[in-house]
Amino acid sequence: MKRRIFLLHSLLLLCFMVTAVSSYGYNEQFVVDGIRYFHLGYERCQAIGLTDTTEVVRIPDVVYDENHPYRVTEINFGTGLPLRNSVVYCPYWLEYIWPESFRHKDLVAIYFQENESIEEFKIGGETFVHTHLREIYFPSNYKRVMNSTFFGCDSLRSIGWSENIWSIEQWAFYQCSSLTEVCLPDKLEYVHFEAFKYCPLETVWLSRSMKSISDGAFNTCNLVDVQHVYAPTGRLAACSVIKAGYNQSFEGKNGVVVHVPVGTIDLFEQSEGWSSYELQEDASLGEQHKVMLTVNDADSGMVSLTGADLFKDRVWVADHGKAVTITAQPQGNCELRCCIINGIDVSDQFDAEGRYTIDAVNENTEIYISFNSASTFTPFTIKQAGSGHINLQVYHNEPLKLNVTPDKGWVINSVTVNGIDITKKLDGNGDFTIYKVDGGIVVGSGPSRVPIGPSQASSVATEEVKTFVAFEKIPGAVDERFSTGTIKVFGSEGQLRIEGVNKGETVWVYDTAGRLVAQSTGDGNSLTINVPSGIYLVQSGNTTIKIII
Repeated sequence: MKRRIFLLHSLLLLCFMVTAVSSYGYNEQFVVDGIRYFHLGYERCQAIGLTDTTEVVRIPDVVYDENHPYRVTEINFGTGLPLRNSVVYCPYWLEYIWPESFRHKDLVAIYFQENESIEEFKIGGETFVHTHLREIYFPSNYKRVMNSTFFGCDSLRSIGWSENIWSIEQWAFYQCSSLTEVCLPDKLEYVHFEAFKYCPLETVWLSRSMKSISDGAFNTCNLVDVQHVYAPTGRLAACSVIKAGYNQSFEGKNGVVVHVPVGTIDLFEQSEGWSSYELQEDASLGEQHKVMLTVNDADSGMVSLTGADLFKDRVWVADHGKAVTITAQPQGNCELRCCIINGIDVSDQFDAEGRYTIDAVNENTEIYISFNSASTFTPFTIKQAGSGHINLQVYHNEPLKLNVTPDKGWVINSVTVNGIDITKKLDGNGDFTIYKVDGGIVVGSGPSRVPIGPSQASSVATEEVKTFVAFEKIPGAVDERFSTGTIKVFGSEGQLRIEGVNKGETVWVYDTAGRLVAQSTGDGNSLTINVPSGIYLVQSGNTTIKIII
C-alpha cells in the first residue's frame, strides 16, 4: 500500500514539473519567421536551423516565445541547413557559433555586429569548412581562430582581422586557394602547425608581437614564383621559426625573401631560425636602432621601456626618430641612483612618477640604471650623560636600531625614548629597536612590544624620536682615561689600595681641589692609604689616576 502511495506521489510531482517547464517554455524548440530556436534558459536562446531555403538569413537580436523575450546568443546550425548562395546577418548578442555550424554549406558571406559588452566572441573549430566565403571581417572581441575554422574555403580572398587576435590554431586557413596575401594583426603572437598550408601566398606581413611560427605554418605555399615575408620590427628576430627539414615555417618555389627594417639585419643574421633565409633590409619598413638596457641591482627596482619592442634579455629595438620613455620604479627603501644614456647622466631629469623620455632615438642607445638604498633619515635627537657610546642608523620607514655601550668603569643607568624609560627593554648587548606602528612608537620585538609614546604623525619620516642615555660611574672603578703608567688603584670603604708601585717610589693623593691628602713610599708591595669617601687623583711618577670611593 505504501509503495503504491509513493509511486502515485512521484507521478504527480513529475506531471507538475512537466507542466511547469512546458508553461515556461524551457528547453523547448520554437520557430519565429522561418528560423528554429532552442531555449537555453535565463532569457537566452540558440538559433538551430531554418525551415525554408533562403538566400538572406537575418537572425534577430531578440525573439519572443509566448510573450517572453529571448536574446539570441548562439548559432548551432546542424546538417541539412537549406542555404543557397546565402548571406547570414548575425544577432547583436551573439557569443558563440558552434563547431561545424556551416560546414559544407553554400555560404558566401557572414556579417557580425560589434558588442563591447561581450568580453570574447568565439567561433568553434571547423565552422566554415568548405564554404564559399569570399571575405570575412571579425568583430574586435574575436581573439582566437580555432583549428580548421576556414579549412578549404577556396573562394576566400580577404580577411579583416580583429586587432585582438592573439593565436591562429592549426589548419585554420588550410588550403584557402584564393588567398594570396595576409597582413597579420599586431597583437598576434602564435601561428600554429600548418595554419596557412597550401595557400598561394605571395606576401606575408608578420605582426610586431609574433613569438612563434610553428612547423609548416606557411609551408608548401610555392604555387607562385616568389614569396615575400615582411618583418616590421627587428624584435621578430627573436620569434621562433623553423627553417630546416620537411615542415619548415616558410617555403617558396624560388626561395623566401625576408624583408627587415634598416639597421636590424644583424639581429636576424644572428638568429638560428632566420639566418638561412634570404634577408634584405627594406627602407619601406623604416629604420630601427638597438636599445641596450643594463640595470644594476635589479632586485632594488623595476625598469620598463615604452615605445620600443623587447627583442630578448636586455635588448629592445626602437623605430628611428621615435620617442622612448624609461620608467624606473625603486622598490622598498631604495631610490634611483643614476641613469646614464650614452655616457650622459640624466638622473635629475626624471619626473615625479619616475619617468624620463628620450625625445627621438636616432642611434643605437645604451642605458645604464642603478638603484641604491634611500637616504631619507628619520628625524631624531640624542643626548647622553656620563661616559659611553651610542651607535645608531635608520632609514625612512625602517626601525630605529640603537646600541648603547658604556666605557670601562661605567654602567647604563637609564635610557629614555620620548620621555619613557625603556632601560629594561635593552638586551644583554645594549641593543634595542624602536618601531613605528599605528597610534604610537614601540620598543622591542614580537609580543614584548610596548607603546612608549604618542604618534605625532602617520609617517616615521615626520616624527621625531628623542633619546636620552645616562651612564653611571662604578664606585671604586679606575677611570683609565687619565692613566699613562702601569700602577693600578682600587678603592673601597675609606681605603685606597695601590699596586704596581716600585720600591722607594713616592705616591701622592690629591682631592679635586688639588690639595695633598696623603703621601706614601712604596716598598715593592701594595700600598694601603686610609681616606674618607670622595673623588681623588692618585699620582706616582708620570702616572695620574682618577678614582671615586
